[in-house]
Amino acid sequence: MSTGESRFRDLQVGDTHLRVDSRRIRSPDPDLFRIEAWREGDTPVTPLPGRSGEAAWAVEGGRKGETWVLRHHGERGLLSQVLGRRRPWRGLEHTRPMKELALLQWMWEEGLPVPTPVGAAVHREGAFYQGAVLTGRVPGVSLLRLLRENRPNPRSWSALGRTLLRFHQAGIWHPDFSAGHILVDGDRVWMVDFEGARKRSPGGWAIRHLGRIRRAAVEALGRDRWLEASWQACWQALFREYRAGQPGKGKAS
Repeated sequence: MSTGESRFRDLQVGDTHLRVDSRRIRSPDPDLFRIEAWREGDTPVTPLPGRSGEAAWAVEGGRKGETWVLRHHGERGLLSQVLGRRRPWRGLEHTRPMKELALLQWMWEEGLPVPTPVGAAVHREGAFYQGAVLTGRVPGVSLLRLLRENRPNPRSWSALGRTLLRFHQAGIWHPDFSAGHILVDGDRVWMVDFEGARKRSPGGWAIRHLGRIRRAAVEALGRDRWLEASWQACWQALFREYRAGQPGKGKAS
């Protein structure tokens, strides 16, 4: 994967390495990747809860009034209690922010519905590093929120089926794929937050992604409500559109 030499530029500022879209960031600065710096200015900052396990904010400071999403990477689970947002250093191109930026740029160039890649920053601290990614903000609300608010819409779920198929055909695998990574805007669906994601060969992991969506729905709604006709119509719509490109696989239930 390539982040496009004509579009992205690399810059070292002290112990921080920046890789930014030179058309969107004319004056690269590590502070662009620090939420504390955004909060100290006059720019509106909006937390984005429920999108993923990482800290994310919408910041209104992009080119020509663009709104960007700043997301800090960090360890999860027990390691997070020890390392916080730090990760072990294994070289710049092996850091999560740089790998995510490269994958995001490839998907964006392929026309997949993902946010516009803006830049990434990696700050090295000896044997560890911290990092962050900047992207454009896409419209819509998370699928998880729609589930929790009990808002069934078969048309949106049809679009979801088509969108998931596109990502699976492109071989995009996400280790923490969940309803929080899906934004729905009517009959448009976007995928966001690709930390840890990578390309891999087709396999059973794709169908397991569908299973995660179903489990998220059951957990958010409760089994009784999930079995209501309105939500079953949504699930049937998703699976019908998905199977349209995968003949002979699966059966909606």
